[in-house]
Amino acid sequence: GQFPIEDNQNLSEKLNHAHNKYRAVLENTLQGYCLPEPYNTPRLREVVEKFMQSLRDPSLPLLELQEVLSSTSGRIPIAVEKKVRKLMALYERNITSVLAQFPSQQIASVIDHHAASLAKRADRDVFFMSTQALVVLVQRYRNGIRGRMKAAVHDLLKQYYQVESNFQLGSYDKCVVALRDRHKDDMQAVSNIIFSHNQVAKKNLLVTLLIDHLWSNEPGLTDELATTLNELTSLHRAEHSRVALRARQVLIAAHQPAYELRHNQMESIFLSAVDMYGHDFHPENLQKLILSETSIFDILHDFFYHTNAADLKQTEEQCSYDKCVVALRDRHKDDMQAVSNIIFSHNQVAKKNLLVTLLIDHLWSNEPGLTDELATTLNELTSLHRAEHSRVALRARQDTSLIMTETNFKVFQSKNSGL
Repeated sequence: GQFPIEDNQNLSEKLNHAHNKYRAVLENTLQGYCLPEPYNTPRLREVVEKFMQSLRDPSLPLLELQEVLSSTSGRIPIAVEKKVRKLMALYERNITSVLAQFPSQQIASVIDHHAASLAKRADRDVFFMSTQALVVLVQRYRNGIRGRMKAAVHDLLKQYYQVESNFQLGSYDKCVVALRDRHKDDMQAVSNIIFSHNQVAKKNLLVTLLIDHLWSNEPGLTDELATTLNELTSLHRAEHSRVALRARQVLIAAHQPAYELRHNQMESIFLSAVDMYGHDFHPENLQKLILSETSIFDILHDFFYHTNAADLKQTEEQCSYDKCVVALRDRHKDDMQAVSNIIFSHNQVAKKNLLVTLLIDHLWSNEPGLTDELATTLNELTSLHRAEHSRVALRARQDTSLIMTETNFKVFQSKNSGL
């Protein structure tokens, strides 16, 4: 089809017309009508932002109602129109109030009561026909502005999924053949789906922008859209990995406990691991953090500057260090030179940490196969639980996690190739 022309200076500047224009841009993008780069990305960012901003504006339903009434005036009963205009005027006066809600239920009641007063079925049919646009508007806002926003985003995500779900069954050629068999009598539909899929990279950008905007500004909506996001996570082709990963991340984050609850839980674990005087240290209590099913990395940095951190750290580390030196001397009673060498080496632990992390990074970047062979050694490094060794332990743990991920992926690939 012809690419839509949007830069028309004669278009109305009213919010409802601007909203329709933004929605048309997003729907055209999902149908495959995209601008080339570098124009597409900044344009999509701007349109998504303005589209979501217009959905939040309480004047949008008011302007849409005014437009419907102006087009149906004279065709609906005067009594109904007066009551609807009265409700509209009341909403317009209170539109700046945080408690103001669009009177969709009241308008629906006016329509239903008038329809019930009509004795003849033919009259009721004519009445419903003339008020159809009003009924559609009422249903659109039956759950308020937030419900309208949810429905609008759901429609866009659904359009993306309905097209891309057709390309999950195997190779591209096999998917096209299956698509033609499914739409034997409508080759235009097949052509539209393939045309849309050819712009999957730019559509991915649009969908991720929508999801990111929701998560940043309307986190509650992501929970309500869980079913739709779950559908997106089922897209397993490499070309959809960006969308599937972002949807999965948002779903996981949406099901986590509140930040304050997780902060308090982590604080209690730390305090149970180190007592106030530093005489006892219980590293087994920190296993609760390692095995935690909820994310801890967004909270962990708060405890670098905890109110009790200075006293606890100084006392605990001094006591632990002295205890280690005593144990070392007992282990090497007949060789004090070995004790001296070990302590001298440990005093440069920060510089040694730098050396070890550089080695691990170099191996992973240039010899990834060697890190797999050194998995046992890396696992030993992850067992170092003191704060001064955390940099090395964390880097080793990241590498072992990546090794496990790659191993699982190879197993998955071999199973699929077997199928």
